[in-house]
Amino acid sequence: MYHKKLLLGDIISRADPSAADIDIVSCWCSDPDIVSAVWTLVDLCSSSPVANEASPVVADFISRAGLSDAHQVIFHLPTLTQKHPVQLHSGSTSKDDKLSLDHGISDGILVGLLKLLKTYLSDESVEIIDAASQTLRGILSTAKGLNALQSLDSLDRSLLMVHSRGVNIQIVEQTILGMDKYCGVSLEDSDMWQTDGRTYKQWLCTLVSSLICHCDDIILRLCRSLVFLKVKAAELLFASTLVNIAGNVDSNAAICRLISTKVC
Repeated sequence: MYHKKLLLGDIISRADPSAADIDIVSCWCSDPDIVSAVWTLVDLCSSSPVANEASPVVADFISRAGLSDAHQVIFHLPTLTQKHPVQLHSGSTSKDDKLSLDHGISDGILVGLLKLLKTYLSDESVEIIDAASQTLRGILSTAKGLNALQSLDSLDRSLLMVHSRGVNIQIVEQTILGMDKYCGVSLEDSDMWQTDGRTYKQWLCTLVSSLICHCDDIILRLCRSLVFLKVKAAELLFASTLVNIAGNVDSNAAICRLISTKVC
């Protein structure tokens, strides 16, 4: 019954963000009670016996809240000390606050990326092998990349370690500069978001590669050529690019609004 009302707009109306009720529309992302309620529902969906019935309702609820202002609310996964933490941001975020937030690629995703790169080193395409080698060289020239390498087993670690020369910011910068040719499509191009007339790989690889151009995370930027060529890499990093753009207070507000409208 409630799901039907939700779909019909009886519970959450599909208001026009450009209309006079903009304050009402934006309240969904800034009300701590709603944030807490969303996480409670997510918890129920992950562990409750009614998850199969509740999941569609939660998905519809969150879709109606949308991304809204990407700088207004940052969701953090619940912790043991605080069940439903939420960090609210204003336009006057201090430098210290900015530095305390980490919206880069997670350690778990990075380890998965290293394992994926290992498989690409034996690809039948010379272009893929070269892109994987360049990406690995850049990632393993960062402290974060070297730390993630230690999470692999000894065999995988020994196979990838030959691509590392230790932390070297010059190699990182040179690698990123060499990937400019993979960043030629603007997110404002409406064709970028259209799937008609293109394969899934063509659509996703182009989109994620273009999103990375707006990221400030070094690891993500080092993967620009890889995601342009390999759909599995694009799938792995798609969510991370959105999180990084949304969490970066220096992101272009127009780009954030554009992504929000396309995602929602």
